[in-house]
Amino acid sequence: EKNNKQNEKGLRFCFEIISPNNRPYMLQACGPAEYRMWVDSIRTCLEKQLSLGNVPSDDMLLVSGMKKSARKTPSNNLSSTPSKVHETSEEGNNISRQSSAEREPPKPKPKNPAVKKILLANPFCADCGAKDPDWVSLNLGVVVCIDCSGVHRSLGVHVSKVRSVRLDDLSDPEGKLLLSIGNEKANKIWEAGVAHQSGWKRPTAEDTRATKENWIKSKYQWKGFIEYNDEDGDEKAREEKFSPDLYEAARRGDVEKAAEAIAKGAYVSWKNANEADKTALHICAISHPSQDGQPWRGIECAELLIQNGAKVDNRDKEHHSALDICLVSNGEEEMVTYLTSKTSSS
Repeated sequence: EKNNKQNEKGLRFCFEIISPNNRPYMLQACGPAEYRMWVDSIRTCLEKQLSLGNVPSDDMLLVSGMKKSARKTPSNNLSSTPSKVHETSEEGNNISRQSSAEREPPKPKPKNPAVKKILLANPFCADCGAKDPDWVSLNLGVVVCIDCSGVHRSLGVHVSKVRSVRLDDLSDPEGKLLLSIGNEKANKIWEAGVAHQSGWKRPTAEDTRATKENWIKSKYQWKGFIEYNDEDGDEKAREEKFSPDLYEAARRGDVEKAAEAIAKGAYVSWKNANEADKTALHICAISHPSQDGQPWRGIECAELLIQNGAKVDNRDKEHHSALDICLVSNGEEEMVTYLTSKTSSS
């Protein structure tokens, strides 16, 4: 029935997962290839779990408010209560799949070795504190749980670019960016002013989706918890103030300061008239490791800029792209390789 309603609304590439505790998750893929990848991966995991014959743990099977003693075991008809995956195919047709028993598929292993470090560094969701999150927002640099990831996705890619660290392929630069920012640093930016907002507190994992949605929208879409000074002014004034800050952060390869400037309203494609109309990506492309031994974060900074809308083909006054200026200015070899890959894929 849910799928019929979704089809009437014109939504495509949707599928619904019903977990062992009968909690539904309605998900929508970005296109037919991603849709098929997700559905095939889920089916493969279900088949492996069924072949192993493992029964999910008590905590996974408990419905809210149910005591452990009330849990159904295989002897009182657990196997007769099938789990389901409802799909809306590319053509919009409904398909209902049932397994012979309620099973929780094992989580696929991450494809990028950096993912393990990312998950260890971020053991709790950035927005609700749920344990073991395995979804990320690439442009925000945060790790979130599946519930919060659904809200992030609903905001649009101009606000949050959501990926699964287990089912999606994270590139090396994306992995480095997530390690450079992470939940703790990001929340110091996005929640710095929450104490000044009366009536607001971060939701918990047990709160409703509506509560989490209100928090996430206020945090990222409306930027309601960022700490501004009185002299920061309105939106236009903030763009004028923080765009040069972003430019200087990119010059130094300072990922954290660059992320803060973007959050506060910097325009990623702002051109510095005092330096031949170079953008932050231009100046980042010719950055070099500092002399004080600090690690160079040029690639991470460039990835942050591109994830937030910077164009690799933007030209300065001398008609140089970021790659051009990197080549003619003897930029780091790693940056040349990185920008070449971005240019060829754009």
